[in-house]
Amino acid sequence: MNAQRWGAMMPRLWSRLLQCWSLSCLWLLSGALACGGGDARPDAAPDPGPPVGTLQLNWQIQNGTQVLSCDEVGADTVILQALPRAGGLALVNSFACVDGGGSFAVAEGVYDVRVELIAGVNTVLGQPYEREGIRVDLYQDVPLGIVAFDVVPTGSLVFVMNAGAVASNCDAVADGGAGITSVVMELIASDGNCVPTTFQIGAGEGRAADFYQSDCAGASFACVERDQEIRVDDVSAGTLRLELGANVGAFACYQRSTIFDLAGDNQVTTLAPQILLSTGASSDECPRPNPVDAGVPEVDAGIVDAGLDAGSLAAGGAAVTK
Repeated sequence: MNAQRWGAMMPRLWSRLLQCWSLSCLWLLSGALACGGGDARPDAAPDPGPPVGTLQLNWQIQNGTQVLSCDEVGADTVILQALPRAGGLALVNSFACVDGGGSFAVAEGVYDVRVELIAGVNTVLGQPYEREGIRVDLYQDVPLGIVAFDVVPTGSLVFVMNAGAVASNCDAVADGGAGITSVVMELIASDGNCVPTTFQIGAGEGRAADFYQSDCAGASFACVERDQEIRVDDVSAGTLRLELGANVGAFACYQRSTIFDLAGDNQVTTLAPQILLSTGASSDECPRPNPVDAGVPEVDAGIVDAGLDAGSLAAGGAAVTK
């Protein structure tokens, strides 16, 4: 009897099961289409992302009440360091100065924070911002506020120049020198305009200290020897171009063009030795010196005056000091 009842009920059970299966499939399919193939559960929580919080940073540069741009002080980057109170190494992130702000994802914890404005590779401008005991919780954005760097927008420039592998810039060619009789120096601002400049010429062997006033109109100065340091103070920071020329008698025989970044905050930017290169004038006008081992490599004139820094290629880049 029981077997007969189960046998009679089976067709109806299979029919109901198939009906339920079909409805379930339709429900799941509609959920998948609506959710883009993700979790079909209507109460699924969104992915919260990595288990971190963030430090939110904004900055500005000023000189007193005057707001300045990154270029006006020669700044390149802003460095944020977060030292965990729990121990371990500091977490470091860098931002382009021109961005004006950014965020740094860190693990949950308590941090001591230091923020620095950097020129070049590692020159700190102004006073670093420091703040201790900042608590960061999971998925929390912690604003550090606007960090203001107070920076004087001027600095100093120092360099020496030489005519390559010769013993002297100023001695006659017959005596092993380059035969230079006068020089012309100009500083060009980023807008392409020449800036009237006072170049302070330091003392050298057998030569007294002096100064040269560049008037942007071709005024020249007596020959400067390779051991005489040249300095310019109170220069507006930013990207500059140094134009150097050297004459042998009435002829322009040597030249040099160097683009560089000058740091503000009264820092001293020291260029690599500025190696003067031939203008290509004929040997009748500009007698060729005989190279000697003066500790300075000869540089091919083909790499100069196209925005290339031949001095940096030959003898390293610029250094910045306080």
